[in-house]
Amino acid sequence: MLLMALVVVAVEWGVVGTLSAASLNKQHSVAAALVSSTTAQVEAIPFNQLELGIDPSWDSSHGASLTSDSNVKVVSGTYELKLDGNATILTSQTCSSSCSDPPLVPHISSVVVGGRTYTVSVYPTATSTSGLVEVVVAVTWRTQQGVTGKVVGELQVAKP
Repeated sequence: MLLMALVVVAVEWGVVGTLSAASLNKQHSVAAALVSSTTAQVEAIPFNQLELGIDPSWDSSHGASLTSDSNVKVVSGTYELKLDGNATILTSQTCSSSCSDPPLVPHISSVVVGGRTYTVSVYPTATSTSGLVEVVVAVTWRTQQGVTGKVVGELQVAKP
């Protein structure tokens, strides 16, 4: 009887583990799809607006802040992206309403899919090549186990 109980518990935990893995795979797929759709939005932004980057004060007035973003650190007044080897985030103090295209303003947004909240963050970064902007898109979510999942994508946009 004890052996039968142990087998039932082992099978039950195996099913729970399988369901958790399937759920995590689905969450990862949703996050990857959000990265893909966000990069498509970025590609639709005119290059002259994209290369201006994010206006920190305009971004803050729309519910996001580079200074409180855990993916960003401020070094001597420059915003650096921790996700991409401390790449410099493109910022402009003169962008305001002329650069209000989503997903740059706000650079962080939330999307609910299947009852789970995903956070989408977008960072236009400087490159060493003139006329080229690299955009990093990060999607994070909390799993059922309380762990933060993350999918990151990068897109390079060249001046036409």
